Amino acid sequence: MNLFKWISNSIIKNRNNLVKHAHKNYKHRHKTINKKRNHIAASRQSNTLADYDNKKIATVNVYFVDFENHLFLDTPKKLQGHVGQHINLSIPNFKNYIMEYIHGFNSIFTNDNQNITICYRLRNAAPIAIYYVDFDTYNILKCPDYLFGTWGSKYHVNAHKIDGYKLHTYTGWPSGLFNDVSDNVIFYYRNANWQNVKLVNYFVTLNLYTNVYNNPSGNVLRTKLPANSTWKVFLEIKTFNETWLNLGGNQWIQNKNLIKYKKYPQNKITNKKS
Repeated sequence: MNLFKWISNSIIKNRNNLVKHAHKNYKHRHKTINKKRNHIAASRQSNTLADYDNKKIATVNVYFVDFENHLFLDTPKKLQGHVGQHINLSIPNFKNYIMEYIHGFNSIFTNDNQNITICYRLRNAAPIAIYYVDFDTYNILKCPDYLFGTWGSKYHVNAHKIDGYKLHTYTGWPSGLFNDVSDNVIFYYRNANWQNVKLVNYFVTLNLYTNVYNNPSGNVLRTKLPANSTWKVFLEIKTFNETWLNLGGNQWIQNKNLIKYKKYPQNKITNKKS
């Protein structure tokens, strides 16, 4: 037990000595570094304008340019100082511009006059998204396109030709200027075979068992509609050679072998004399 205690005390003593030695070295190194820093700072402070009194005055012209559009963004600035003196150059910010690069940069005044050109470009604006949609089914007919441009530049969008469809209408602004708002342009198309589409509100009674289609000129559904049944019609589409009636959802029938009514037909009840 005494041996264990002696070993523990020895370990603690050695650890304390190491910590004390390391702390002492740190203080010495820190003091040396601070001394060097103070020496450098003092030498820099001595480099005042008085040191340049007997030297030539130099000039630096600073230009702020939109290099893509060849525009001056601000009045050029003239900086003056003694030859060998450091140039205190500040880079200003301009609305909707980002700094691209600096041409002719030098950190000190020289014997020859200097020109420094700070080049900017317009920042990127929000994109324009273009969608292509079936006006009647709201199906996406084509992957969306995106336009990118710099702030304030012009854009123009043209509707693509899509096989089997014709352009019906659109929403949004196909032409305009790029800005901070991401705009959408939606081109709506309609089946090229559809000549006339009309919302209606009437009823039909079927004279025969009638096939039902999932779309005008589409596929036949498995269930037929019974004869003498009455249905409400919501939409009427005329193609080049036939007319289709929509009974709701994806149920379509041809406009034949039926009777139309403006109102739902009611069976008349008559009193019979006994």
